[in-house]
Amino acid sequence: MTSEIRKAFLSDNLSEQKDWVVFARNSEAGHSRPEHVHDVAQLLYAESGVMLLVSGGIPRLVPPHQALWIPAGVPHSLTFITETRLRTLYFPADASKKVSTSIRAMEVSDLLRDLISELFRNTYPPSVQKQMSRLVLSLLHGTAPTADPLPLPTDPVLRSAAEGILRESRWAVPLETLCDEVHLTPKTFERKFLKDTGMTFKAWKSAARLCAALDCLAKGMSIKQTALHGSRPLQRRLHEILRADSRFTRSVARKTKRPLT
Repeated sequence: MTSEIRKAFLSDNLSEQKDWVVFARNSEAGHSRPEHVHDVAQLLYAESGVMLLVSGGIPRLVPPHQALWIPAGVPHSLTFITETRLRTLYFPADASKKVSTSIRAMEVSDLLRDLISELFRNTYPPSVQKQMSRLVLSLLHGTAPTADPLPLPTDPVLRSAAEGILRESRWAVPLETLCDEVHLTPKTFERKFLKDTGMTFKAWKSAARLCAALDCLAKGMSIKQTALHGSRPLQRRLHEILRADSRFTRSVARKTKRPLT
């Protein structure tokens, strides 16, 4: 992909270089890209879907309401945990100095989400799009980094179990069953999980369920459908997030063809 991106940065006038490149791809759950590196900076974002990025041995989950800034020259691998509508932007390498020289997670604001969408629609003249791309970089520079929304274990056994819960929606599977599958006692499983992620397994599972629910909402499901197998606290938390993010709410309402209450 790197060679394709490098060519895309060249404008019709080969002596000039574009300020940005858009890249869209719809990927099925389970599809992955092995470790690779770009000589340009990347804003990893998806309209819907949950992605897993691993860099330097550190796994990071990316839900649809967040994005990851990946500086030029940083090796990383990518796995699509659920069906994903990838909408990523690439910028020249020197943009890393303007935004961040390390991987950074950030909330996608209303304005940033709209700008990304418009750059993909390509409805404005090139001069306007150039200003829009520069505004995107300014917003990224001014956006405070957020903590990883959902840490994944680095231990291969624990990580496999956690990814399986997300990928296959194994929310109702008892802890004892998971422990039997990985040949650990519940006490050992929970102790290792807490040490690895900084979260109890129960707290992690609740956060993971919320992450998956946000993905379902981004795909157009209603809160009732999304939380059907969840709990009342989950439904309340979804309402809180939607009230706090008006742009995400409007997007969901358009897909479900009805207001959210």
